[in-house]
Amino acid sequence: MTSETNVQHGVSCPISPIKKSPHATITSDLIPTTLNEALLLTAFRKAETANVILKEWLIHSQTANILNEMYYAKLQGQLAHQHKKKKGQKEGKVLGDGLPHLLSGDVFYQQVVQHEEAQR
Repeated sequence: MTSETNVQHGVSCPISPIKKSPHATITSDLIPTTLNEALLLTAFRKAETANVILKEWLIHSQTANILNEMYYAKLQGQLAHQHKKKKGQKEGKVLGDGLPHLLSGDVFYQQVVQHEEAQR
């Protein structure tokens, strides 16, 4: 990953606020008269509860996604700055590998000339 890498993030969509269902007050007053009505009412209440839980989970996920995008943007800026700083540094030594070399001949002279040109 570099400072120029473009990462595709999940698309956030607007979420309506969590509010008490208008059906909750109606269903709380209902007294089932048959077994089928009791089963349907129980299933409806479970579905309403599951929807609220899923909506809360979605809100938390989108919040985490937004925070991750902010963190990613900060890191990307730091990485770009680090690359820019690294490009600006000049090479310090002609033979910077730390190994001994025989300093004679045209090869060494060419390396010195190239090093001086790179420092300009």
